[in-house]
Amino acid sequence: MTDTIPVTTGTQSATQVCQMALAAAWAAATTAEQPAWLAQAADSLCRDPNLLSGLDPDAAHNLLPAALSVAADTHTRAVDARDRAERAWADFAADVRARVVEVVRAGHICADGGSNALAAWGLPPLEHCYRVAVEIPAELHVTAESEDQAIDTAAQLLLDDLRTSAYLDPYDRQYTAQTCDEC
Repeated sequence: MTDTIPVTTGTQSATQVCQMALAAAWAAATTAEQPAWLAQAADSLCRDPNLLSGLDPDAAHNLLPAALSVAADTHTRAVDARDRAERAWADFAADVRARVVEVVRAGHICADGGSNALAAWGLPPLEHCYRVAVEIPAELHVTAESEDQAIDTAAQLLLDDLRTSAYLDPYDRQYTAQTCDEC
């Protein structure tokens, strides 16, 4: 390998020089984009002054591409293993949750007990189903051809604007909620 690494004595730290050497070795070993961890590797190498002392610079220049290639392969395998582990955990968590829901619905344990079991595994608690009745006093003025059409138009206006509360007094609403088994 005949590439040289430009170094301006006195203006670059040992870590910067090492990082340039690693970057040059990476480029010689692969066409893949330079990884972010290369700078950390350079920093680690330069922290131990005895690590590279006595290593012939020509030998180091020839060994670095192979070492980086091995490091890249190791990194790829580690990322793949992490991804597989995350997928396995997600599958496991979904299975645990499905089994807890099943035993709660069957009446073997209560919902709070199911939520506590999930919490023991670091999983979110069960959601409860609630039926909510809302009474909203509203008076609307609509134009229509009949009383039935007026009621239909007013109901549609309320449904359309329920989110913005354009016709509703936000302080004059009454809510009642109860759990239900229909969810």
